[in-house]
Amino acid sequence: MSDVLVILDGASEPVVDEEPTSLERADTPVLDALAQGGTVRRLRTTPEGLAAGSETGIAVLLGWTPPAPVDRAALEAAGRGIELGGRPARRVDGLTAVPAGAEVHRLTDRAALVIGEGEPEGARVWPEGIVPPRILDADIVFIAAPGAAAGLAALLGARVARDGAVAEIEAGTPRVVVHVPGADDAAHRLDPDAKVAALSAADEQVLAPIAAAVLTHGGRLTVAPDHGTDPRTGLHDDAPVPAVVWEQGAIEDELPDDEDLPVLAMPKRRATASATTGRRMTERWVAELPVERP
Repeated sequence: MSDVLVILDGASEPVVDEEPTSLERADTPVLDALAQGGTVRRLRTTPEGLAAGSETGIAVLLGWTPPAPVDRAALEAAGRGIELGGRPARRVDGLTAVPAGAEVHRLTDRAALVIGEGEPEGARVWPEGIVPPRILDADIVFIAAPGAAAGLAALLGARVARDGAVAEIEAGTPRVVVHVPGADDAAHRLDPDAKVAALSAADEQVLAPIAAAVLTHGGRLTVAPDHGTDPRTGLHDDAPVPAVVWEQGAIEDELPDDEDLPVLAMPKRRATASATTGRRMTERWVAELPVERP
């Protein structure tokens, strides 16, 4: 049996009056079923004193709380197999000028990794930070595309792969973590509709086969954002995020009231002193819950 964590990067966002959030707008029948049959929680993934971001939130979800800002350039390099060899490196958003002799790797349309002496010029030059310690082992597999999330997991000691989550669950890999970046990417593009579409697609294309594998082979499935990202501003949000934990358990004699819910909604609902069942994994559902650490 596997302990599976699916990280919906930047899926959460601030609640503004009665305006529905992206998680509320998205078509997520599998996530709804997990919330109906599992335990909904409210998690603090950004420690006090640190900025919200994947380099912090994913680290916390993996079991390491950074004591200081994490070196984003080190993550970007490790996630792409780029050897720094002791050379200084910076991640730069909106690069405008490259120091003479520097090596540049384009990360996205707006971001680059600049390696070498001299200070690059850009809209945002990420500061140096600490490099994650090796605290994990190869019993943990982290599924992600090349990038900072994969680099963080690799530096922490996990085995990193680009795909194969269902195969890992079928093989009984003790812990499987899947990083899904689409919602965060859309929010940074200031495209609320694209963020909703990304969450709907993640439900169908990522959560559905993973949930089915956990249901078949046993284990636990947790779904959580690493942080929030506001699609109105493109900025990260450090507020606690909604999460859900579902475990294969006893099957109820009767189906839930909503016949449209997938079969995953059938395991017994339960509540604890620090969490409660909820209809959906959304910011509004968890607003009155006590804040927990992952």
